Amino acid sequence: MSPAAQLRRRRVQEITRIYTVMTCLLILVVAQFVLLLVSVETFLRGERESLLPAAMASGFCFAAASWLIRYILPSHTTR
Repeated sequence: MSPAAQLRRRRVQEITRIYTVMTCLLILVVAQFVLLLVSVETFLRGERESLLPAAMASGFCFAAASWLIRYILPSHTTR
């Protein structure tokens, strides 16, 4: 395989990885937005028992998004 073909293949793989991570991030952000809407709605109705589970699920979405972002950020290694 020529070096140009290897470079093209590597770039296609990187773009595929970026699109996959972005799709997962979009799903997590939408889920977090739905959690916010449900939490505000139940809080306004006076049902406060669902706030802690919603906050924990939102924290999980944040942690998962932070974990996924590391796949698209360039790694800076100093040697």
